[in-house]
Amino acid sequence: MGEIDFSKKIVKILDKNILQMIIKKAVTKGFTVQGFTKNVCMAPETLICAALERKKKGKYQSSLFLDALNETETDDEIVNLAKKWLKDKDERDEIEQKIEQISIEKTEKKKKEVIIEEKSLQADIKNEENENYKKEIQQLQAKNKKLQNTIQDLRIGGDNSQKEILRLQKEKGKLEKQIEENECENSELKDEIGHLKEEIKKLERELALYKQENLAYQEIFKKAPKVLCFSKKDINKDNFPFYNVDQLKQWSDECEETIKKNEYKEIWIIETDFSYSEVVKMKQLPCEKIVLKSNIKTLIEKVGGFSNGYAR
Repeated sequence: MGEIDFSKKIVKILDKNILQMIIKKAVTKGFTVQGFTKNVCMAPETLICAALERKKKGKYQSSLFLDALNETETDDEIVNLAKKWLKDKDERDEIEQKIEQISIEKTEKKKKEVIIEEKSLQADIKNEENENYKKEIQQLQAKNKKLQNTIQDLRIGGDNSQKEILRLQKEKGKLEKQIEENECENSELKDEIGHLKEEIKKLERELALYKQENLAYQEIFKKAPKVLCFSKKDINKDNFPFYNVDQLKQWSDECEETIKKNEYKEIWIIETDFSYSEVVKMKQLPCEKIVLKSNIKTLIEKVGGFSNGYAR
């Protein structure tokens, strides 16, 4: 394994804090990362790996990185193995095997962490949906209770009116006019009770529809396809409620190796954000469907989503 490939392998498995320490030392030797004139140590892993392949005054930057690593004093297994690799060429095969095993273990660990994080996210979404559903139910129940109390009050009023009618009937004659007025009032109360009963039935039907819609949306979110979007502008994932969207803002040849077959159902490309050669490489990534659009608005129109607040 050459210095460049070995350096890349080390970068990918080093502890983040130790990597930043080594990059800081490498910068003093002339190490640079494209796009990071300041705070080079904060550059993403993919750009650091790409920088290792570039030459600086006729010398690959991977050598600058390894020199800095060799001068770093820290009790770390990977750093110690790398120092042995630089010191003893006869033991390189054995050291490279150990490094590869560590890389495999860390990759598996990252996969498990991602799975755990996805499950936690799905649980949070479900809990939030349930909380919203409970709030809606509570609001409807409160409204229903208020209507029932109103009905009860009206019923009591109706009973009182009936009693009043009986009393007025005894007085006949001069009170007949008053009796007619009370009977008319009672009729209006009955009409209002009937109207409230219809309102309750309507609310009960709405509640049943809300329950059905909630179940339907839960099924949709469970089956949301995973997609990857190449865009240099931030994607508002709320614009795509029926997709599980990952975003990459920059293209790197490392993507050809890191993006596995069947990992994404679709790949979306905002082609105006990237060069022609980058778009060609993106189109060769493994997935069921490639979607090319010039901006987020036309992407939403193509794949389906909400256009409120889309990024141009």
